[in-house]
Amino acid sequence: MALPAADDNRSYEDLLRNIHTIKTTNEDIIDGLNARMRENEKVVVGREMELQLNQRTLRWEPTWKDTKRPIRNIIREHRATVRLHDIKPIFDSANDKLDIDISRTTWLDDVERLNDQMAPIADKYRMFAGTGPSMEVLRQFEENYAGLQDALGALHAKTIHADLRAKQRECEAKIKRINEAMQQLKKSVEDLEYSADDQEWFLTGRL
Repeated sequence: MALPAADDNRSYEDLLRNIHTIKTTNEDIIDGLNARMRENEKVVVGREMELQLNQRTLRWEPTWKDTKRPIRNIIREHRATVRLHDIKPIFDSANDKLDIDISRTTWLDDVERLNDQMAPIADKYRMFAGTGPSMEVLRQFEENYAGLQDALGALHAKTIHADLRAKQRECEAKIKRINEAMQQLKKSVEDLEYSADDQEWFLTGRL
């Protein structure tokens, strides 16, 4: 997510407003992923093809079957490094200590924890009314939220059903050409028929 340059003229209120906007967007992504896990949704990640030769027509006939993975597995196995500012709030409160480690538990749980924790701490910087050092800290919070959003977007992309229609059409076009060649062969070879054993299949005929 692209952010304004550090030398922009935004006020501390503008920064806080954007922090909360990004936080809300992140929450929507997280809530959506959690809801799909609760529903045990499965994501199409591939498509299997099986070709059978119709012995009567000598045409190859494809059947297709989607390959699916539980979204829960995709999310639980997901790991990604998120570069975050290790902000040390100046407030003397145990609740204001941030742990930016995103590796201890499920990745999504850690991201959700940080998304929830940072904004309330950032809000406390209102008391400095936009002084230089406080503005730099707010920009770091904003960059952290933007980093979380980019990382969540990458995870969400992995849970989108694969659109394999174009590849399937490409395969079917090639199968059609094979079948057309087979029909041309039937015109040149009499009594063309298919036979098979455990290891190989054969086309036999006579000229």
